[in-house]
Amino acid sequence: MNKKSIMVKIAITGSFGVGKTTLANDLAKVTGYKLLHEVARQMIKEGYRLDQNVTEETEYELLKRQEKLEKTKGSWIADRCLIDCLAYVKILLKKNVDLIKAIRDELNKAEYDLIIYLKPEFPLKGDGARSAVKKFQKDIDQMIEKIIRNSGMRWYRVSGSPINRVNKVLKII
Repeated sequence: MNKKSIMVKIAITGSFGVGKTTLANDLAKVTGYKLLHEVARQMIKEGYRLDQNVTEETEYELLKRQEKLEKTKGSWIADRCLIDCLAYVKILLKKNVDLIKAIRDELNKAEYDLIIYLKPEFPLKGDGARSAVKKFQKDIDQMIEKIIRNSGMRWYRVSGSPINRVNKVLKII
């Protein structure tokens, strides 16, 4: 396969602390595809709060930035995607039906060629950006799995060590 002539858009999804960033970085290095860095981490660096007390305004801003990021031309690997946005909002701001609808509408327009789903496998560590609450991680994971199972999109669950995950995704591609 000539990767320069075929555009590939890969979205990596999963709860926090499951290794999405590690996998995205490793895959970008191996494939040469552009890495779309996690929007949430950038927003945290800018002073936004993206914990269990997130505001609706912050989630709208995150949606706007994620949507713009995913319009990047060429082949890419996204560290998080609109699926993550929807899962967090459905858990944290479930009464905001307008926001949920806005994210669903954008997700329905998403053009992912492949979704890679990571479940929690490793001990959860707080790092100042992500929560260290295991129940919250599980709740987000269950919501993400529900969303992708009902999406009709092409997705794969990948597990194992970081190198095993990379090799599994390369076989899928």
